[in-house]
Amino acid sequence: MLFLAYSHVKVAIEKEQVVDQLNRGIFELNIATDDYLLTERTRAMNQWQQRYASLERLLLSEKFVTPEEKGLMRGLKQNLEKLHFIFSRLSKNGHSGVSVSGDLKERLLGHLLISSHSMLSTGRELSELCDTEILSLQQKTGFLILLSILIMGAVIAVNSILMGRRIIGPIGKLREDVRAVGEGNLDYPLATKANDEIGDLSRAFDRMTKKL
Repeated sequence: MLFLAYSHVKVAIEKEQVVDQLNRGIFELNIATDDYLLTERTRAMNQWQQRYASLERLLLSEKFVTPEEKGLMRGLKQNLEKLHFIFSRLSKNGHSGVSVSGDLKERLLGHLLISSHSMLSTGRELSELCDTEILSLQQKTGFLILLSILIMGAVIAVNSILMGRRIIGPIGKLREDVRAVGEGNLDYPLATKANDEIGDLSRAFDRMTKKL
């Protein structure tokens, strides 16, 4: 149980690391977008494409398996695709190859801003979900550790009681029997039917008293 709990915690931590990379990637993509819109340089375009490709790879992660996690990841993918489409239009690299300006450009910038904020919000929500999962798993692991200690203590206590009944009791009886023989009653039977070391010892005492 402890190993299983540990493996779940490990997976949750790995998911949180992916989420951290996603949030950092979204932030860096927004910076690259602003950089390009201000300068319209090829270097800024290349940086944006690199950030986009990195985010696209992270969104392919299969670590997120719950319906809620899948829904958030799906939302991130959709917003990333919107960002790519809008940025392509703004950077004059869309399918139409036509430069945009005026009201259309303002609308595209507005949609770009909305999609960027939506991704940041979804990233924070995914991060909070992972934090909650890790906290819950840590609490469960702590409970399992406490339960294991209690079970181990109970097993030791039961074993001690059984050991006392099986060993200490017969040894005490044998001691009383030997005391009776020591007082001169050589006909006192010591042998028991137990098939263990104590039974062998009692039968050895019986053989000794017969010889005496």
